[in-house]
Amino acid sequence: MLENAPFIRYGEGGAWFLELETAIKRAGYWFRPDNCRELSAFALTSLPQQRVRLFMVAFSTQHFSNGRFSFPEERNLEPKDLSRYIGFDADVSDDYYLHGENRYAKMISEAVLDKKCVYQLRKYQVRAKAPGVCPTLTANMGLGGHNVPFIMNTRGLRKLTEQECLKLQGFPDDFAFPSNVPRTKRYTQVGNAVTVPIARLLAAKVSDKLTREAFDV
Repeated sequence: MLENAPFIRYGEGGAWFLELETAIKRAGYWFRPDNCRELSAFALTSLPQQRVRLFMVAFSTQHFSNGRFSFPEERNLEPKDLSRYIGFDADVSDDYYLHGENRYAKMISEAVLDKKCVYQLRKYQVRAKAPGVCPTLTANMGLGGHNVPFIMNTRGLRKLTEQECLKLQGFPDDFAFPSNVPRTKRYTQVGNAVTVPIARLLAAKVSDKLTREAFDV
């Protein structure tokens, strides 16, 4: 099982993906075009994060007669509730708030229309996500600056906390980083993580394939 951003299919005119496909087949695995699927956390789970990732599944030719795989299908889910994951009025450290004179704070504050929305900066343009929607959490969050999504509350403009980002990735409430992991690294690891409910759905499909079709080892 492999996971990456969908752009891996198109980088350098498709050369990246061709190189990957060739390496997988040479290693002795079934790998067909329909072994790849872009899956959306927003469409497959109760999570409000608009996160689309390319998942690729390969099966050993020594243990399977084919490479057929059934990916989970998108479902009609109820509207998302951001307040289940983000404490809009929670008491968090001042470290997460931007000073009112900060240029990013000024840009976003001028664009705020709804205090229950998530905001992000992309190339110096403020993007307000629709109510109930969180943008893709990326590893760039660990680089500081304006990479972490923001919310506005009565105290001002603040970044999402690491714990809120973990919830938006589907981690359980009691998950905690070791105390010696810096905040920037925590953001990076959350952004690099595979969304937990998606991993569960795929694991169930893989388990079914193994149970029904794998040769005895």
